[in-house]
Amino acid sequence: MPTYESLLAAAVSETRQARFAAVLSRRLSSLTLVCDRILDPHNISACLRSCDAFGLMTVHLLLDRTQRYRGNRQVSRYSDRWVEVRNHWDEEAMCSELSAAGFTLVGTVVADGEGVTDFRHFEPPERMALVVGNEHLGLSDSMRRRCQALLRIPTCGFVDSLNLSVATGILLEHFSDHCHRCGKGVLTDAEQRAWLEAWLEREVRQRLHKIGVTLEDVLEDEDQPPPPQE
Repeated sequence: MPTYESLLAAAVSETRQARFAAVLSRRLSSLTLVCDRILDPHNISACLRSCDAFGLMTVHLLLDRTQRYRGNRQVSRYSDRWVEVRNHWDEEAMCSELSAAGFTLVGTVVADGEGVTDFRHFEPPERMALVVGNEHLGLSDSMRRRCQALLRIPTCGFVDSLNLSVATGILLEHFSDHCHRCGKGVLTDAEQRAWLEAWLEREVRQRLHKIGVTLEDVLEDEDQPPPPQE
């Protein structure tokens, strides 16, 4: 009798499965991104794209009470399919969740000053939640107080700051590279298998949805796997 996993795998090509496995082998559980009340959904989508590119599994969006994130997939390039997006409207609850998971909050700022470190000279903690602030105001005062360290990207031109998504990409590339070089926070084999199954299931559901069939319909007859990929 076919297993649930084999039914999923039967509907996805071996090439696609190999691509999933290769991406998951480079995913990180030790680095996450927190977006502190970013207003422009295009900026959030661009940050998601960088998160996927540099191996993050999860992004936390701290939103105002009336705010809802609606992604732009032309900007994100469908990165929200592969990066888990967690929406939060309660700052304290979000920070408690991250702390319970072992993450240290590290904020990003534009201006130099006391307690601010050049990101290139910063030794990241074992698990780091990088916090980027609002496009106009930067980090909120409350989030800044919660951060254990503050980082900046030095510039040498007339401008003293970078576009939010550009700055985020620079920082994520730097710290994800550090994690990979140190072997810090790569997903365990069990975590990779769990995510592979989740990605396979989503892929199959999307394909079946196009022909008006649900995965549950297919699973009612375990002897008949989902239609194979063309």
